[in-house]
Amino acid sequence: MFRPALDLNIPSHINREELRQKIQELFSYRMFPWLMEETEKSEAEKSLFLDRLTDLQESIYFLDAQLESQWQINEKEKEIHWQHIIDQTKQCQTKTIDPISVLQHIKKYEKHEIAIRTGHWPVRLSMTYFYFYKSCDVKLLRRLIYDFGGLEKKLGSLASWRLFDFATEVNDDITDVFEDLSFYNGNRFLIHLLMFGKKSTKNVFLSFLENLSAEIDMKRKQAKKSDAVEIILENSSIQTKETITLLKDRLNQLDLAQLSQASVLTPYLLKSNNSK
Repeated sequence: MFRPALDLNIPSHINREELRQKIQELFSYRMFPWLMEETEKSEAEKSLFLDRLTDLQESIYFLDAQLESQWQINEKEKEIHWQHIIDQTKQCQTKTIDPISVLQHIKKYEKHEIAIRTGHWPVRLSMTYFYFYKSCDVKLLRRLIYDFGGLEKKLGSLASWRLFDFATEVNDDITDVFEDLSFYNGNRFLIHLLMFGKKSTKNVFLSFLENLSAEIDMKRKQAKKSDAVEIILENSSIQTKETITLLKDRLNQLDLAQLSQASVLTPYLLKSNNSK
């Protein structure tokens, strides 16, 4: 199993065992086990590939953790993390494609995460644009699974997962709102709350999710019941409804004053607001 080299600076708050468990939960949540079952590979081939995929996701999390744990970016450390991500992407590739090309969306999302340090907050971007790029790591891993299993002919275009990814990425932000109080990251749900309050946050996120639900329902009417696309859309619908429920519950639970006091982003948000 491919493992990070000793020169990789892993943030001290990372528990490797807990992280590996988190990755397995992520894979399950994003329906990767179902995708793997749709391949015609042997169990040994699938096991080896999943090990490599797990190592790749772990390295992406290491990069995220390094960026989120400090306001000032250490470029040397960042490049070391990126080299490991590139190396591990190569380990997972079954097609002759430049790994840099398949990592472009992760690079782009990283720019948005770093941009908060210059007052460019994610709320300036449309919800669709932001969450499209926020799902960059999931889309990368899913693309690698499709290539590994030759799934595009069987399951259709990777674009079929777009609505599913929107719902699950919003769910992640809402779920992680307390955990992310300690980190400098682009949790749009948290940042919107701190900048505009509960009412605006509910209006923006609920509108996005309800529009998503309506689009999914429309596409389900057009899909054939036996198609893999229908399975993807059905799960997209389930995840969207669960995220709407989570949004309402979370907003009812939150104390905005305590949230603002606890978040490491609050001083920088105040500075941005005062400079306008």
